[in-house]
Amino acid sequence: MMIGGGIAAVPIIILIMIFISLRGRVYFDLQPRAGGERVLVRGGRSGLSAFGWMPGSGYGRVIADTGLTRSMVAPEVWKKIDSRDIGADKSNWADNLKSMMAPQLAGLVEYATTGSDPALAELRKAAKDPEDLAELLAALRPIARGTPGEVQMIEAAIATPTPAVQRAAVAAAGSAAQRHDVYQDTLLQALTSA
Repeated sequence: MMIGGGIAAVPIIILIMIFISLRGRVYFDLQPRAGGERVLVRGGRSGLSAFGWMPGSGYGRVIADTGLTRSMVAPEVWKKIDSRDIGADKSNWADNLKSMMAPQLAGLVEYATTGSDPALAELRKAAKDPEDLAELLAALRPIARGTPGEVQMIEAAIATPTPAVQRAAVAAAGSAAQRHDVYQDTLLQALTSA
């Protein structure tokens, strides 16, 4: 009788362990939407999808829409998300987003949130040619704030012989000047030397 009770209890204990392992975990998944797929955060462990039927497990429930699209995510990470190979604790899944993003976007987000000149220096170093620099300056436009490293980068870009880079630098400086008390001298000098 005791052995029969023990044998009957084993599957119940296994189901309880699976239930516990589904709770408090999330995985990253793709969802088709107009304009392309986006990265979602879903409840549970992707490898335990067969047990999503368990009541209260929360398996597959959308926890968050990160807003990240294919162009915003590093290609090798996109493949892992598509295979549902990336998971995290439910309480700290947002910490994984920076490592998922494409390098330029991750640097821009770091600069936007911290104003870190080293982050901006890394972005500048990654811009290999004038096209890349003009693209970086255009991306910097909505978050420009006039830090010393940023001012130095924009003034150097204005002094370059490439018109596209000059225009992008003036646009970024003008955008920051509208929001903050910065770049007045830089813009005045750029406009009078043109």
